[in-house]
Amino acid sequence: VKRVAGGRGRFDITFEEDVPPETKDGFVLFNRTYDTHNIIVRNCRFGDNRGRGLLILARDVTVENNVFRHHEMGAIRIETGYTVNLWSEGYGVSNVVIRGNLFDNGNPSGSDRRHRQRTILAGIYLPTRDTTDYPILRDILIEKNTFRDSCGVAAYLSSVQHVTVRDNVLEDPTPRRRNLAYRAQFHLAQAKDVRVVNNVWRPSPNVAAPGVTYERESCTKVVAAGNRVVAQKKRDKDK
Repeated sequence: VKRVAGGRGRFDITFEEDVPPETKDGFVLFNRTYDTHNIIVRNCRFGDNRGRGLLILARDVTVENNVFRHHEMGAIRIETGYTVNLWSEGYGVSNVVIRGNLFDNGNPSGSDRRHRQRTILAGIYLPTRDTTDYPILRDILIEKNTFRDSCGVAAYLSSVQHVTVRDNVLEDPTPRRRNLAYRAQFHLAQAKDVRVVNNVWRPSPNVAAPGVTYERESCTKVVAAGNRVVAQKKRDKDK
């Protein structure tokens, strides 16, 4: 920024360089001097509320060894967004680790994104119903968690880049009134450089198609490998 002039709620900002040409409905300007970062959420229990367990709008965040149970709008939402006349949230999200948590019965109210209910959601919102392929949410690791009795997808990841989902266990012993066709999947949209690897699904008649799905027209450099359905050993069940 070269110069700021004005006051009383209206300012003229002059930049050192030319602003790129507008492609849609304007620009979003972040002042990251005031953003939130360096957060650890560990060994906590979240449950039985009408919203989310955590809303992550920050960078440098670790969410580890927690229990998320029965959140009516999903366990975790990773988000940035703005509207023209109401509010804005977040400065973009980066460097987030979600590790070793239990997600149990998330999103029973059926809150969805593009017709998919979810336990974890990474996504943005705009004044219109559009989304963006700009990776405003990036550098995210989701590993070694247990997803139990998902209502829809375990995670819906959009507007993201450099995401790894690995070594998670998904188990769905409880039938639902509507066993959705995409139950316990991982779904990607407008995503780049994403790896979904070495995740394990427990065999269940309540899960029609365990695995990874993505929107081919909006996703690039997606790796899905080493994911498998494996029955739980008896000695593990007895623990």
